[in-house]
Amino acid sequence: MGRSDYFKLGANNVICDICGQKFKDYQLKKQWDGSWACRRDWRPRQPQDYVRGVVDDQSVTLSRPLAPATFTAEAIALVVPAE
Repeated sequence: MGRSDYFKLGANNVICDICGQKFKDYQLKKQWDGSWACRRDWRPRQPQDYVRGVVDDQSVTLSRPLAPATFTAEAIALVVPAE
Protein backbone atom coordinates (compact mmCIF):
# COMPACT_ATOMS: atom_id res chain seq x y z
CA MET A 1 0.00 0.00 0.00
CA GLY A 2 1.35 3.36 -1.02
CA ARG A 3 0.69 6.74 0.45
CA SER A 4 -2.13 7.50 -1.99
CA ASP A 5 -3.85 4.10 -1.71
CA TYR A 6 -6.80 5.37 0.30
CA PHE A 7 -10.38 6.08 -0.60
CA LYS A 8 -11.49 9.64 -1.16
CA LEU A 9 -14.78 10.23 -2.90
CA GLY A 10 -14.20 11.75 -6.37
CA ALA A 11 -10.39 11.47 -6.25
CA ASN A 12 -8.53 9.12 -8.58
CA ASN A 13 -5.05 7.67 -8.32
CA VAL A 14 -2.75 9.02 -11.03
CA ILE A 15 0.93 8.71 -11.86
CA CYS A 16 3.26 11.71 -12.10
CA ASP A 17 4.74 11.91 -15.62
CA ILE A 18 8.10 13.10 -14.29
CA CYS A 19 8.94 10.94 -11.27
CA GLY A 20 6.49 8.06 -11.78
CA GLN A 21 5.08 8.11 -8.23
CA LYS A 22 1.40 7.65 -7.46
CA PHE A 23 -0.66 10.63 -6.26
CA LYS A 24 -4.29 11.67 -6.04
CA ASP A 25 -5.49 13.68 -9.03
CA TYR A 26 -5.89 16.92 -7.07
CA GLN A 27 -2.21 16.77 -6.05
CA LEU A 28 -0.95 17.03 -9.65
CA LYS A 29 -0.65 20.12 -11.79
CA LYS A 30 -0.63 20.31 -15.59
CA GLN A 31 2.55 21.67 -17.12
CA TRP A 32 2.77 23.85 -20.24
CA ASP A 33 3.77 20.86 -22.41
CA GLY A 34 0.70 18.83 -21.42
CA SER A 35 2.33 16.50 -18.90
CA TRP A 36 1.06 16.13 -15.34
CA ALA A 37 3.59 16.67 -12.54
CA CYS A 38 3.53 16.58 -8.76
CA ARG A 39 4.28 19.67 -6.72
CA ARG A 40 7.96 18.75 -6.35
CA ASP A 41 8.52 18.17 -10.10
CA TRP A 42 6.38 20.95 -11.56
CA ARG A 43 8.36 23.59 -13.46
CA PRO A 44 7.07 26.79 -15.08
CA ARG A 45 7.69 27.45 -18.74
CA GLN A 46 11.10 28.89 -19.62
CA PRO A 47 10.79 32.71 -20.01
CA GLN A 48 13.09 32.61 -23.04
CA ASP A 49 10.30 30.81 -24.93
CA TYR A 50 8.41 34.12 -25.04
CA VAL A 51 11.27 36.23 -26.46
CA ARG A 52 10.63 37.49 -29.98
CA GLY A 53 13.25 38.58 -32.43
CA VAL A 54 13.74 42.24 -33.29
CA VAL A 55 13.72 43.24 -36.95
CA ASP A 56 17.18 44.44 -37.90
CA ASP A 57 17.03 46.88 -40.83
CA GLN A 58 20.28 46.38 -42.70
CA SER A 59 19.46 48.43 -45.74
CA VAL A 60 22.11 50.84 -46.97
CA THR A 61 21.24 54.53 -46.90
CA LEU A 62 23.57 55.48 -49.79
CA SER A 63 24.28 52.96 -52.49
CA ARG A 64 26.24 53.32 -55.70
CA PRO A 65 26.77 50.97 -58.60
CA LEU A 66 29.96 48.96 -58.60
CA ALA A 67 32.98 50.45 -60.38
CA PRO A 68 34.04 48.72 -63.58
CA ALA A 69 36.28 45.74 -62.98
CA THR A 70 38.81 46.71 -65.68
CA PHE A 71 41.44 49.37 -65.26
CA THR A 72 42.98 51.21 -68.20
CA ALA A 73 45.96 53.39 -67.61
CA GLU A 74 46.78 56.18 -69.99
CA ALA A 75 50.09 57.88 -69.73
CA ILE A 76 51.65 60.65 -71.71
CA ALA A 77 55.19 59.94 -72.75
CA LEU A 78 57.47 62.71 -71.57
CA VAL A 79 60.64 63.60 -73.35
CA VAL A 80 63.66 62.95 -71.23
CA PRO A 81 66.20 65.76 -71.61
CA ALA A 82 69.55 64.67 -73.03
CA GLU A 83 72.66 65.50 -71.13
